Amino acid sequence: MKKLILLLLALALVVGVAACSGDPEETSSTSSTATSSSGTSSTNSTGSGASSSASNASSASSASSASSAASSASGSSASGASTDTSSGGGNGTAAEKLTQFISWNGTIGDGKLLATAATDKTSLQLTGLNEGPQDGVAGVIGFNYEYGGTIASDNGSYDDYNILVFTYNPDSWGYTLTSSLAVSDSGKDDVAIPEDGFVIAAHKDFQDKVDEIKKLKPETVVYPHGFRATEALDAHIKNVTASVDGSVTEDEYGKPLWEIEPDSDIANYEQFAKLNVEITAKVYMTYDKDNLYIGVVVDSPNHYLPDDQTGSLWRYDSIQINVLSLSPTDDYFMNSANWNFGTGGGKTQQAQTDNIFRQYGVGVTDSGKDANQLYCGDSTVKFGGKNVSKRDDGAQTTTYEVSIPLSEIGKKGETVEGKKGTTIGASISVNQGDKDTWKNVALRDGGGIIGLNDLTKVPTIIFD
Repeated sequence: MKKLILLLLALALVVGVAACSGDPEETSSTSSTATSSSGTSSTNSTGSGASSSASNASSASSASSASSAASSASGSSASGASTDTSSGGGNGTAAEKLTQFISWNGTIGDGKLLATAATDKTSLQLTGLNEGPQDGVAGVIGFNYEYGGTIASDNGSYDDYNILVFTYNPDSWGYTLTSSLAVSDSGKDDVAIPEDGFVIAAHKDFQDKVDEIKKLKPETVVYPHGFRATEALDAHIKNVTASVDGSVTEDEYGKPLWEIEPDSDIANYEQFAKLNVEITAKVYMTYDKDNLYIGVVVDSPNHYLPDDQTGSLWRYDSIQINVLSLSPTDDYFMNSANWNFGTGGGKTQQAQTDNIFRQYGVGVTDSGKDANQLYCGDSTVKFGGKNVSKRDDGAQTTTYEVSIPLSEIGKKGETVEGKKGTTIGASISVNQGDKDTWKNVALRDGGGIIGLNDLTKVPTIIFD
């Protein structure tokens, strides 16, 4: 009976769950793909860009036990463990709260992170974010750039707390432990919060986990989930109507929003052999009253997307695009560790159900045909924009250009307005694949696309 229940759960996840990640260990399936030589798309996928029943089953089971994760993660009955639920913020819908946590059991590129949960042995769940300690409460508190210069608090004392400071390390493409203070140390109120990093204050009841973290190698990456550690990728974009024709220039778009290269500190190249980087990219973005325009120019020596493989774009040379109709720092996302939240009470992937989160794939085949897919989002809302992409073998570049109607990225009955002051989330990742291998360059922290698909890591985009 137990096996039957597990089998039914796995089948339900494969059919109804679109895992929005291009992890090489996953498989891909879609129901339909738009492919045209004219650059205008029609029908779109309701399936996954990369669906993994095992990893999604882990996410589902972890969400159901998240309310007690702090105590189970520490192996103790910490009184500060979060047990509440959240209705979300802004335009959010009620969802079981999977609170913030940190983990250290793998890298974004090797597939392990997809199964990470707040209850894992190599994870530590937070009981609060950007709030001081409460006397008599055993907590694990995270602090980021939003809190201030130091972790000084007007609330309780840090006398019973360990302090762990994590800073971005470009050599590891992630956050590593750079300093710490023990329970017996003084000067904790003066601990500075890194501009590019975060601080964890962990009560002595969680000493076992703190000791494990202190044993990590200097280059071992520790991942923040459900909260942001940097504003480095947040950006403003101009009101410009772009011509979607496969030609992306600064004359049309202005300066690149992001220049993705190994030395830029905004991207993750761990899937590429160090000092043997094969691709770089420039990302452009504008908007008008009707559309969001995205242009990506990828510099790569080879291009591989067979005409008969457009149903699995993420496995080949292509780009993936996340668009959020709310700010990534909205409580709707901050109360969840990843894109697959709301799994309690029969709700699955609430951000997609609400159409607040959509993920697209865009590519051009080796014969020059344009292709697109809808990986995540309300499948009844079809892609109504335009994509035109071109490969230039002589220049060794591939240019992707797409318009995404603002009318299709929000909840029904709500409108994302193309006007100054509007705030959304948008992210990209660049896939490179051939017959035998798959690699991806993602923005910092996976950009909300790769790894655990943590939507709080999608950059904030503000319309100027």
